Amino acid sequence: MRSWLVLALIGITTTHATVVAAQTESRPDSAFLQRYAETNRFTLGVPSGIQVAPQGDAVFFLRSGPRSLVQDLYVFEPTPQIERLLVTADTLLGGREENLSREERASRERKRLRTRGITSYQLSADGQKILVPLSGRLFVVERATGAFRELKSTHGAADAARFSPDGRRVACVRDGDLYVIDLADGHERRLTRREQPSIVYGLAEFIAQEEMDRFEGYWWSPDSRSIAIQQTDTRDVELFYIADPAHPERPPDANPYPRPGRMNAKVRLAVMSADGGPMTWVSWDSERYPYLARVAWPKNAPLTLLVQNREQTEERLLTADPSTGKTTALLVEKDAAWLNLWEGVPSWLPDGSGFLWISERKGEPRLELHDPRGRVVRELTGADLGLTDLVHVDPKRGIAWVKGLAPNSRLRGAPVGMPPESADAVPTNGFNPPIGASRPAPVNSPHFTRSRRDTRPQDSSRTISARFCLARSASRWRAFDAFHGR
Repeated sequence: MRSWLVLALIGITTTHATVVAAQTESRPDSAFLQRYAETNRFTLGVPSGIQVAPQGDAVFFLRSGPRSLVQDLYVFEPTPQIERLLVTADTLLGGREENLSREERASRERKRLRTRGITSYQLSADGQKILVPLSGRLFVVERATGAFRELKSTHGAADAARFSPDGRRVACVRDGDLYVIDLADGHERRLTRREQPSIVYGLAEFIAQEEMDRFEGYWWSPDSRSIAIQQTDTRDVELFYIADPAHPERPPDANPYPRPGRMNAKVRLAVMSADGGPMTWVSWDSERYPYLARVAWPKNAPLTLLVQNREQTEERLLTADPSTGKTTALLVEKDAAWLNLWEGVPSWLPDGSGFLWISERKGEPRLELHDPRGRVVRELTGADLGLTDLVHVDPKRGIAWVKGLAPNSRLRGAPVGMPPESADAVPTNGFNPPIGASRPAPVNSPHFTRSRRDTRPQDSSRTISARFCLARSASRWRAFDAFHGR
C-alpha cells in the first residue's frame, strides 16, 4: 500500500513538473512584446517619405527615434556623403504641443499614418526650399542653412498646402476655402467662398481618399497662373457620429459617410485664376460618371481628368479646356466586373506628344502608348509580364520602369537607362524598396518604391526597365524606341 502511494505521489509530482515546464515554455516573451509595441512593430526609426532633389544632389527623408512617434526632416548629400538633421518638429513649434485640425486628423487616418511631428513636406522646383505643414501652420525651410519662416495667417488651420510650380506662391485650404500666399511679401488671398457649411473647396472627398488613393483637391496649372479646384457638396450624405472614448465629456463628431447604396457627395471641378476671379466649371456627365478618380495638369499637356460610374465598370479619360470648361474624351474603358485604378497614369510625355496608359481590355494589364487624341500607338508590355505598376518614367532616356510578376523574367533591379539585353548580368543590389518612398533616385543610385496596394511577397515581383516598348522573343527581352518608332 505504501509502495503504491509513493509511486502515485511520484507520478503526480512528475506530471505537475511537466505541466509547469510546458506552461513556462509556451509563455509569451513579454520583453519582445514590449519592444514590438514600443517600436510600432519595429518600424520607428526607419526612413520614410523619401524624396530626391530635382537636381539629384540630395535625398530628403523623415525619421523618428527608435521609440518615438515624432518625425523630423533629414537630408543626405552624396557629396561628400553627409547626413544631417535639417529641422525638427519641436524647433518649428517652439516647444509647443502639436494641435491637429479635424481635416488633418482625418487625412492622416486615411493615409494610415501613426506618426506625429513632420509627416509630410514638399520640395520647391529648384530643390532649395521645403514647405513643411505642421499643427495647422505652414513653414518654409531653406535647404542650405535650415533657417525657416512661418507663413502666418488669421484664417484658420492650413491643410493640403503645396508650392506653385514656379515656387513663388503656396496654396492651401483653410476652413473649407482655398487660399494663395505670395512668398515674396506673405500676402494671403482667399480664392473661394463656401456657399454653405456642406460645401468644401480644395479637398478630396472621403471616397477619393479612402478608396481611390487620391488626396489632392486642387491642381496648379503648369504656368502657375491658374488652379483647378474641386468642389465637394455633402448636404445629401448621411451623417455618422463618432465619439472619442478617451474624452467622453466631448460631443461626438458628425462626419458625412457615404454608405453603399446611399447618397454620395457631389463633386465638381472648376478653373480659376490664381489671382482670384470668376470660376469656369468643367463639364462632363456627372450623373453617369459621379466619381472624379484622377486629375492631372502637366507641362505641355492639357488638363486631364478620369471619371468613373458608381459601379466602377466604366470610365472616361477626358481633356478639359480651362477657358470654356468643355471636355473631350480621349478613351473609354469598360469591364463587366470591375475597373482597377492605376497610379501614375495617364503619364503625359514631356512634349505632350502622347501619354502612357494601363489597360485591361484584353484581360490582363498592359502598358500602352497613346497619341494626344487618345488613339493607341502600340502596346509596350505583353500578357506574360504580369504588370502590376508603372513605377517611374525617365523621359530623357525614353525608359519606363514597371513592376511585374513574371517568374521567368531575367530583368531585375537594372539601373535606369541600361539596355534590357544586358540587364540580366547586373546584381539586384538589394533593390528591396522601403514603404513610403515617393520617387526613384537618379541614375547610378538605387531607386526606392513600393505600391501601397501591392501586398504580394517581395520576392514574387520583379522590377524591370523598358525603352517604352518591350517585346519578348525566345527567352530574351528586346527594347524599341517608342519616340521614333524604331
